[in-house]
Amino acid sequence: MPTLWKCLDRVQGLAGVPALWRSWLGGEFATFAPAFLQKRAEPAASHPCAQACGCAHDLVERSDGSFVAVCACEPWNCDDFAVTRDQAALLELNWPRLGRAICKAFECDYRETELHLPLTRQIGSKFAHAVPVVLTIQNDRDEFRQAVAGVAARLGRPFVLLGPTGRFLDANSIGLLHGARAEFFDLDSNLTLLPGGTLQARQSGGELFARFLPERPDGLKQPEAVRIFAILQKLKSKAAGIKAPLCDVFVLTVLDGLTQRAAARKCGCSVGQMSKRVGELEKEFGLPLERLRAFASPILEMQTSVKGERKRERKPGSGPGAFADEQPGDDGEESREEDRYGESDGDG
Repeated sequence: MPTLWKCLDRVQGLAGVPALWRSWLGGEFATFAPAFLQKRAEPAASHPCAQACGCAHDLVERSDGSFVAVCACEPWNCDDFAVTRDQAALLELNWPRLGRAICKAFECDYRETELHLPLTRQIGSKFAHAVPVVLTIQNDRDEFRQAVAGVAARLGRPFVLLGPTGRFLDANSIGLLHGARAEFFDLDSNLTLLPGGTLQARQSGGELFARFLPERPDGLKQPEAVRIFAILQKLKSKAAGIKAPLCDVFVLTVLDGLTQRAAARKCGCSVGQMSKRVGELEKEFGLPLERLRAFASPILEMQTSVKGERKRERKPGSGPGAFADEQPGDDGEESREEDRYGESDGDG
């Protein structure tokens, strides 16, 4: 049975009656339909044959609002059959819902923009410099190539192009993408439909689209690293009583380089809560998560240096492990906290 994504690039016009969608999606219909399909105001004009012979029957509406499906073959070959109004409903893809779900899975900013191209829309943007994220769902190789060319001409800048599968990606389309400094990513390899109707990314958007990050300078600016380090020290004082505190989120996602899903497991919180915390973290530091990760090494070096200074500045007459900036009554909690933020054991 083809996967959801392999079905989408085979559906002409991305619309059909429920019976057709069920035949295309199989067991995924019950999950996909309520999440990403919507009913058009007008009913369908035809319905697949009840005998599964491959022909389509014209739908004729009755006075009571139901329909009869009349064989359109020449010569007539199949019996007519009754169709309810629900069975005659024309279900089409809900682009905004699908776009929002894809953006959420890849941690992009949802930003739907009509590009005036068939079955192609910008659904969002990624990173601080707003790299456009475009979704196209085509049914053949020529249409896909025309979509690539159209997006490149309209945007005039690098972009991320998403599609259900890569089966229409050929040398001509790859050349167009290369010329536009763009890249194609297929959803079949990167997204999974969960039972609740949400989409789960196999790899974070920051990792998957990393090549679209702006080029880093040869050397990281020390004042910026010092600023980040100072903010991190302040965040440590706000950790008490908070689930997934920002200091912990920084350690797990920046210093240890974990994905948000892995960090959520470590903190014992939901992925949604972790995503919210990462947003707060980016706002606190004024930098996107991907950029913060570039400062992981200098931050760790500064942590190690601070620990060394504290060990050299013991209070006069204090015992082993008592540092100059510890308060009376400290039982080593501060020291253990420094161990956590100053060293990465790789297990985050």
